[in-house]
Amino acid sequence: MWQMTTARGNLATLIGSAEPWLVRKLDKYFDGQNTGKSGFRNKSQTAIQNVLRYLQVEISVGTAFRRFMPSILLTSTCLLTAIVLLLIPARVGGGGGRLLGTLSVHRTGHVQYYGIDPERRNQEAYKGLLRRLNIYLKKELSGKRTGRVFVAPFENWIHSKFAKKLAGRVDLVITSPPYFAAENYNTENTKQSANRYRTYERWRKNFYRVLIKGAYDLLKPGDTFVLNIANVASSNLLEKDARVLATEAGFSNGGFYKLAMGTRLAREQACDIE
Repeated sequence: MWQMTTARGNLATLIGSAEPWLVRKLDKYFDGQNTGKSGFRNKSQTAIQNVLRYLQVEISVGTAFRRFMPSILLTSTCLLTAIVLLLIPARVGGGGGRLLGTLSVHRTGHVQYYGIDPERRNQEAYKGLLRRLNIYLKKELSGKRTGRVFVAPFENWIHSKFAKKLAGRVDLVITSPPYFAAENYNTENTKQSANRYRTYERWRKNFYRVLIKGAYDLLKPGDTFVLNIANVASSNLLEKDARVLATEAGFSNGGFYKLAMGTRLAREQACDIE
């Protein structure tokens, strides 16, 4: 949360420089008469915890794809007891939530989670979640649970031996790519797609197209690809190109849904493409 950069900027830098808009936001938050911010004043939490949650929403970090989302999707789309599942965590907060939601789903069979994340610093968090799942959910879940997150750009990983072994065996692929340059989680990581491909045209060709075609090749025939995407200031073509690239890959449109946000008013949309 502190190290990523969004359209609002880098949170640590904004705080350190006392960014005027952020100061105004915090003034409103600490004004007890401002009832519009009352939802962020939870008396069971400390002031710091409340402020962090408020800033998380204001700077648009980790507000989508919470852990219940993959659980719901997995329950509604996969009817098998033994599931080979691949999720692509593109966000700093989203990958852990998807891992947790996937492996805690109630299934009697083996549920496998495979993630691809180019950010190495997230690995300890993923490993910690897996350890806790194996300890605390052992009595709750009868089926075997395994997970692994590969540190690599997806456009490289999809050509690996492991990816080729998975081709045609995956029940569900779900992702929310980083909206081209709108969400750059580490400006110093040359493996992040927005840093590798500086123009939208290059990003579309070398990352977006490869991601969607890769999802198609990994899935079993007739199974589901869930793509969460919305147009943003850096590109108003993301939604249109999702449909174009998915059709080119071989998908048929299974539905178009709005994703309701739990802590703020927003219009983030999800394409469910089968």
